[in-house]
Amino acid sequence: MEYISILKNLAAISLAQHFLGQLALILLFGVILRYIGGRMAEGQPESLNLPNGLGMILFVVLLLGYYAVYQVAVPYDNTVLELVAGLMVVVLGLYSGRECLPLLDFKGERFILPAMSILLLTLPLLGLLTYKTPPAAPQFSGTLRIMTYNLHNGFNTQGKLDLEALARVIEDSGADVVALQEISRGWVISGRVDMLEWLAQRLNMHFAFGATAGEYWGNAILSKYPILDTHNVSLESEGLPIKRGYLNAVLDLGVRYLYLAATHLHHVPEEGEVRVIQAEELADFWHHAPSTVIMGDFNAEPDSAEIAILRQAGFSDSLEGQTAVLTYHAADLYQRIDYIWASPDIEYLDSYTVFSLASDHLAIIADIRLS
Repeated sequence: MEYISILKNLAAISLAQHFLGQLALILLFGVILRYIGGRMAEGQPESLNLPNGLGMILFVVLLLGYYAVYQVAVPYDNTVLELVAGLMVVVLGLYSGRECLPLLDFKGERFILPAMSILLLTLPLLGLLTYKTPPAAPQFSGTLRIMTYNLHNGFNTQGKLDLEALARVIEDSGADVVALQEISRGWVISGRVDMLEWLAQRLNMHFAFGATAGEYWGNAILSKYPILDTHNVSLESEGLPIKRGYLNAVLDLGVRYLYLAATHLHHVPEEGEVRVIQAEELADFWHHAPSTVIMGDFNAEPDSAEIAILRQAGFSDSLEGQTAVLTYHAADLYQRIDYIWASPDIEYLDSYTVFSLASDHLAIIADIRLS
């Protein structure tokens, strides 16, 4: 209980830090605008070319440096750049304030900055006020429709960010439980959108998240049924730019539980030996528990050694025997690398792919019966 209390306190402190940081940036933004407006009113327009240019250069350098760690080996942790960026804002803000603040006259305008702060905080506050909780779970009839879907960070095959198209694929499928891969929860290069929160609200489903690459990217689960417990477990990733793992969850079906793991294995085609280790770790996690499903992007074809490990462990492939099935790349299909695996007590009633260009992967759906 003490450990849980500490975690809650840390979460509250983190939330307070984020809020105060945003508020400080809003106030700084207001001071800058007020200062520039005052200079222009006095007939002394301020040239912004140099600061704008330097600011954009710094932004691009920091952005590239932050996301480079997920592509190549670099001698630093990208969390250091978060601290660097924050310190730059503080130091440069204080330096600018030395000149700006003494020249500002707020007499008769004392409510300008608070009003701007409230205005800029309106949108996130509206989001909190309109937040929807998922409806009551459907009555479990003994069968479930499950899906695995790699969402390509929200981008379709034309490179357009289109979460609505992804939501329609999931919605139209009628899936009760969905395992998701390549989920961004705020990456700048993915439009700064929290994909999981957006999809959960759009589809009225419960959700769980397991970060793998930093805090804001990884695997996720959507479910029409309550998610009772989750564990985010790391897979062998030593020396890899993108860390891998699986999200283990227990779903409450009302009369029984479903044990689910959503995963995404190492992506480099020539490095199957890494995926072999990761597949062995997945097989070890199972312990022959009934009502267990593993779903995800395994980045391996059906005849590979890593896939053989899961078969030998006792899992059954939902598309076993369907040799012509392909799941990647949606715009020009040439291989199958996505899978749904189930423990022996689960019966497949049907399984198929859903064609869509909303992602570079096709979704796999399976109708299952729990014995």
